[in-house]
Amino acid sequence: MKRLLATCVLCSVLTPSVLADIYVIVNPDNPVEALDKKQTIDIFMGRTKAFQNGQLINAIDQPKASPLREDFYTTLTGKSLAYVNTYWARLFYTGRNQPPEDHYKNDEEIVDAVAKDRNAIAYVSMDSLTPDVKVAFTIELNNEKKISRFELPPISTPHH
Repeated sequence: MKRLLATCVLCSVLTPSVLADIYVIVNPDNPVEALDKKQTIDIFMGRTKAFQNGQLINAIDQPKASPLREDFYTTLTGKSLAYVNTYWARLFYTGRNQPPEDHYKNDEEIVDAVAKDRNAIAYVSMDSLTPDVKVAFTIELNNEKKISRFELPPISTPHH
């Protein structure tokens, strides 16, 4: 019992970002009102280059070391961030596509960039949302994901 309690406490301390949902945002003037999971994957994995109205997409990514970036890709695609990085490297070096921009330092800069660019799309945490952007898709993170990151051992019960 002590081991289970210690593991649960460790999980809650080490994974605070997992408890917050991730919001895919666009410029308020962008005609996109909502995206589904497949559309979001296609945009951030470079399979879709334009919105339905023909406007070219300017996808913006979190900084490489951002925990939000890892949560976004692993939750959205079911693949590890290492896999996603390898995927983009292959596309980039074969000249087939460029990964989303990732030179912004934080959510505030990303929100500002989306607010200024009608074709921009990005993802941020809830506390970074402002009236200058609109939410097109929400990635809901829950406790199941938090627990699965640490593969808790099964709880054994005494046999009578």
